[in-house]
Amino acid sequence: MRNSEGIRRIVIVTRAIGVLIAALGIIAIGNQPPGAALLPLVIMIAIFTVPCFLIAWILDGFASKEQRELDALLAQWRRNAEMGRRVPDSHPEA
Repeated sequence: MRNSEGIRRIVIVTRAIGVLIAALGIIAIGNQPPGAALLPLVIMIAIFTVPCFLIAWILDGFASKEQRELDALLAQWRRNAEMGRRVPDSHPEA
C-alpha cells in the first residue's frame, strides 16, 4: 500500500467523524425546547466539527501532492513510449 492510500483512508475516516459530529449536533439542535439558547450549542458543535475537517483537508493536501507527482511520472512514461523512447526499468542511480 502506498503512503498516499493510507493517508486517503485516514482522511475519509476523519471526514466521516466530522460529519457524524455535525449530524448529531443538528439532531441536538432540533431537540431543543423553544426559546432555548442555541448559540452555545452551535459553538460547541463547531469546536468539535471544524478540527476534523481541517485535519482532513491538510492530510488530503499531502496525499494529493504525491498522487499528482505519480500522475506526472506516468504521463511522461506514456509520452516516451508513444515516441519510441526506451523507458528505463529502474532509476539509473539504483
